Amino acid sequence: MTNLSIKKIREEFRTEAKSLNSGSLSAYKVYLAGEYSYWSEMYSDTKIKSEEWQSERREDYKSDIATKRAWNITDDGKKQIKLKQGLKSLEKMISAISSRLEHLKQDRIYMYQTNGGSN
Repeated sequence: MTNLSIKKIREEFRTEAKSLNSGSLSAYKVYLAGEYSYWSEMYSDTKIKSEEWQSERREDYKSDIATKRAWNITDDGKKQIKLKQGLKSLEKMISAISSRLEHLKQDRIYMYQTNGGSN
């Protein structure tokens, strides 16, 4: 599990979600949380650039919306859009893993209760 990547986790979760154990899922969740933090920092940087860029050029455009659209077609604007969508994707994966972990926990509780507390 040392070679984790978002793509690898996404593919494993899409194809093998029901067979992944809680240890793997927990490791994936921690990895994705770290990625989320990193991406969030990059997004913040582009958001600041966006505000500065738009503030400097607002008088060149008829409206705030036109200024925003002009920003969106810059390289940094495109990067900001990709980061925002990537953050949403990470949020969904973390949420799905959390749900799966909770389901596994409930299964263990049920099994414990139905076996009279014995394994």
